[in-house]
Amino acid sequence: MAGWPTRYFGLLGLGAVLLAAGCAPVHYSLRPAINDVVVVPPHLPAGAQIADGVFRVPFPGISHGPACSFDSGAFAAHVERGALVVTARYSKLQLSSHAAPIDTPGGNIQSLEQHGFADDQALADLRKQILRLDAAGCFRGSRTIDPVWQVLQSLPLDSRDASTLASSDTAASNYFELLPGEELEIITPLLDRSGKVVGPATLWYTVGVAPDGRLRIVPPSGASLRALDRKHEGLHPQMLTLPRVPVARYWRVAFLGASGRSGVIRTNVVLAAGDLGALAAATVLVVAHPEECEGMAGAVRCFAPKFGTVIRLPWIKVTVHGTVLHVPHDATVAQALKAAGAPAPALSKLRVKRQYGHKSITVKAPPSLLLQLHLLGGESIDW
Repeated sequence: MAGWPTRYFGLLGLGAVLLAAGCAPVHYSLRPAINDVVVVPPHLPAGAQIADGVFRVPFPGISHGPACSFDSGAFAAHVERGALVVTARYSKLQLSSHAAPIDTPGGNIQSLEQHGFADDQALADLRKQILRLDAAGCFRGSRTIDPVWQVLQSLPLDSRDASTLASSDTAASNYFELLPGEELEIITPLLDRSGKVVGPATLWYTVGVAPDGRLRIVPPSGASLRALDRKHEGLHPQMLTLPRVPVARYWRVAFLGASGRSGVIRTNVVLAAGDLGALAAATVLVVAHPEECEGMAGAVRCFAPKFGTVIRLPWIKVTVHGTVLHVPHDATVAQALKAAGAPAPALSKLRVKRQYGHKSITVKAPPSLLLQLHLLGGESIDW
């Protein structure tokens, strides 16, 4: 996986990274990697050596108990004083140019930055274990932030690995998880007063989170619909109905087209469930047999587009020079600037902020590295 997570830093080689809040930097920093950058979180110094490490991920209200821990080999975690303590065993992961694990933890920094890791399964397992803890109720008191997202922003990772793991296990996965704050693009028929289709309309449905932690798909606001109505002089879009699913803690978009996330998607469906195992099984079934979507009931609900409606892939939102912009999941800062149609800013003045918990903090790096940063959503880009 060249996607969401990938590399851990320790202090003085093998050891724990538990910095006092007063000594920790208050910004992200970046380090170069092959065709990417490694994002160093705020509680680590920018020059920290790459090595096995222990990282505290704050989760106020996190539950204790044996169900809220795991050890998958390359990664392990347990709960300690309001935080998930994650152990990252860098030495167990493989470099893309190596057939065997690195012999000396932290001893091959140059190779890591030239090649990156190729151990997709270990990275996917980290994501699955965090989701398992979530399903067990371990993060019930901290559900306002997606737990996978919270862990990933607290660990040193390749920015592309982070953007992949935010929404799926690997870059080759045939689905996208829907996360709070993301927007689902719906292409739907535009109708005249008689109900005749006169063209397409684009609607944005937002992924919201209920007080009990369940996700829900929120339709466009009345204001945005009225603006669309004024723009098209009385024409109105056909709305996609996604009924409320009481047990829907997880939502995802499954790809039914053959071209995957990198090309034009022929058809997508939306799946909702309260159980990750049932959701995974339903995804496999629907991808292989799309006709099964219609009759799916019980633990998993499936919604297929009808009457010319197309469900596009979810987008993330970033702000470029004060303007909110929709960009694909794997977009970089450079691609967001291009999509915004912005004039080339003076690179010496390029500034990027991204979320860390509930705060937006600076990503401190040379402009050449900032342009390579893959976005997670919520970033602010300015100059």
